[in-house]
Amino acid sequence: MFFYFSKILGYLLNPFAWVFILLVIALLYRNPRRKKKILTISFIVLFLFSNPFLADEIIRIWEIPIQQAPVKKYSAGVLLCGDIATYDKPSDRIIFRSGADRLLQVIELYERGIIKKIIVSGGSGHLIYKDRTEASFIKKYLTNIGITPDDIIFESSSRNTIENARYTSKLLKVNSINDTIVLITSSMHMRRASATFKKQGILIKEYPTSKIVGSRLYNFEHLLIPSDIAFQKWKLVIHEIIGYVSYKVMGYC
Repeated sequence: MFFYFSKILGYLLNPFAWVFILLVIALLYRNPRRKKKILTISFIVLFLFSNPFLADEIIRIWEIPIQQAPVKKYSAGVLLCGDIATYDKPSDRIIFRSGADRLLQVIELYERGIIKKIIVSGGSGHLIYKDRTEASFIKKYLTNIGITPDDIIFESSSRNTIENARYTSKLLKVNSINDTIVLITSSMHMRRASATFKKQGILIKEYPTSKIVGSRLYNFEHLLIPSDIAFQKWKLVIHEIIGYVSYKVMGYC
């Protein structure tokens, strides 16, 4: 139930949807004064959430900063799936998406001998395409590029962060991994993921990836020109903030 509720809530927390709803309400109002008021609110919301500078500043507060690769060796690294890869059936190819930096980073950690095992955690986060599990796609890719199959541990049942942590905890016990593991996920997601894994009693070393914001920009375009990309950034950070708060309330982290 929590999984389905989180998906529905995610759609409702999209700032673009807020603007659309406000415009629909404005069209339905016959009172000119109220119509004008709603249109004004719509414009303000549109300006705020399409502003690149403001979106970057909020993300800058929330993201966990990236860091240098650890020198210490670890028994395993846990790769949390999420918009990393999918499978294109007509071409029989694995197609990579915006979260692919997570995969590249875990491959580097493995090839440099920093982690001995790669644990891939992630099933299908879709309400409809439940058979499309990222972990299975990623495992296939890792074996295709020559990584020893015995060094890849995966589960394709988890649908969200709490299930990632629970299933990973079971995998660690089955494989007798009792020491600290490297947790690999996006900088945006790391705050919630880290707290959730620790709540499950898992010892972790954070290794954030996929950083969104860089140096501050003060040019005219970034400060004042509306951008559709800003909407996407707001959607991501709102999703994570609400997700973190919800997990706190549920006792997941």
